[in-house]
Amino acid sequence: SFYDIGAGGGGAGGSVQLRSEGWLQGNGTVRANGGDGGVRFANDNYNSINQNGGGGAGGRISLQYQQLHGMLRTRLHAVGGSSGSYTTKLAGAGTVYHRIAPTPGQMSVLLTIDQGGPSSGLTVAPSLLTSSIFSFDVPNLTMHINGSANALWQGSAMSAVLMHVALGSELACSSSCALTATRSVRLLGSWKATSRTLGLACPSLVVGPSATMAAGVVTLSTTELNASLPELSPEEPPGVQVAGSVTATTSIDVDVAGRRLEMLASSLVQASTALAVRGEHVSLAASSHMRCTSAGCTVSVEVAGHLEVNSSITAASS
Repeated sequence: SFYDIGAGGGGAGGSVQLRSEGWLQGNGTVRANGGDGGVRFANDNYNSINQNGGGGAGGRISLQYQQLHGMLRTRLHAVGGSSGSYTTKLAGAGTVYHRIAPTPGQMSVLLTIDQGGPSSGLTVAPSLLTSSIFSFDVPNLTMHINGSANALWQGSAMSAVLMHVALGSELACSSSCALTATRSVRLLGSWKATSRTLGLACPSLVVGPSATMAAGVVTLSTTELNASLPELSPEEPPGVQVAGSVTATTSIDVDVAGRRLEMLASSLVQASTALAVRGEHVSLAASSHMRCTSAGCTVSVEVAGHLEVNSSITAASS
């Protein structure tokens, strides 16, 4: 005998819009989660087949307010559903969009992509980010990619105040990409532009201990902090601080003019053909590594102030 119980895919999350000309407050919950896929079980007396329907993608939550108060700010969920019984295979997360206008004429935006919390062993489908998200009426964008979310950036250039990629989360560029941040970039997860150019300009860049930045070509430069923004916090050191890895299959160019490049213990900056660093101060801690790996490659470090080398600088074919 044969029987077959089919499995459907989970439905996508919908959309929720809340607009207040004043405060938005409370301790409630807003959800636009994708549905979980079903489980298909078939049996023909010889073989048992378990197949799962795909999860539905997270939806969209849009908030507009002057100020946000209460526990509601931590209870905004637009996560992707799981694939049937495979609870570690998740559909793409949705977005939570905050449009904040504290006074007339002032406006900022917080865009969050969150898959519900850090967790090991997850396979997460990407959430697509198109150029239109960043170019349409968004003068002051802060972007957070949290909770093991996986975002695919489909566009070339983007401007933001702050970018944060949390531990366990990933930002990938489908083509060459460039980000200008007026305050800081904090990378604790991964950011990649495979075989493409990844360009980044900001007053403060932190590449955390487990973080990876990888591309065909990497260009990093520092800029002055906008005078209208608050001073950088202790977690936002001026210049570039690398505790994880920055790698390129071709070249890396780092220009921290007037600022500091600090490579912490066990960090890695590695290119294939050329690696160039320019700055006011450059410090390489013990057990950090700066190197290029192809035959005839070059490493160049030029500083206007102090250069401290407590590790290896290598230009040799690996």
